[in-house]
Amino acid sequence: MRPAGKAFLFLAVFSILHFAHQVTGWSFLRVFSGTSESVFEHLKMAFWSYGVVSAVDLWLQWRAGRLEPASDLFASALTILLVPWVVAIVWYLWPGILGKTDTLAADLGWAIAVTTFAGWSGALVERELRRLEPSRTTRVLALALLAVSCFFFVRFSFGPPWLDLFVDPAVLR
Repeated sequence: MRPAGKAFLFLAVFSILHFAHQVTGWSFLRVFSGTSESVFEHLKMAFWSYGVVSAVDLWLQWRAGRLEPASDLFASALTILLVPWVVAIVWYLWPGILGKTDTLAADLGWAIAVTTFAGWSGALVERELRRLEPSRTTRVLALALLAVSCFFFVRFSFGPPWLDLFVDPAVLR
């Protein structure tokens, strides 16, 4: 899948997950969907969204007979880990440089731009990583970190700890 296509698919899945729990009220969606505006919830949505996009891409490669399991799974795992942090890092550029915004339009525009950029940059990094032949140890490490991340996002969806990463900024106003 081309990076631009992957970026827009990522934006679409992220947008769906952002509101899915709120709209449906289905409790199982707490694991994948946003339940507040905390940093954690956005990291979680980015993680699962890019995971879905990568799964679709891997499936398409498999159907076309182009899947190279060792390098493709490694590249996807590492990129699924990376994309949420790109969202967080780039998101904080605006408040770090310009300060607090008071308009929904500016926040929404920035959110769309950041999410699209994260998906696009993830797709570019993933494409480059697929050219590598990682060692078995590195592949295992990437999959282990992916498994730990899955635990992290599932476990703390139902009982977040006291850390500021989990605080909804709406309660701070």
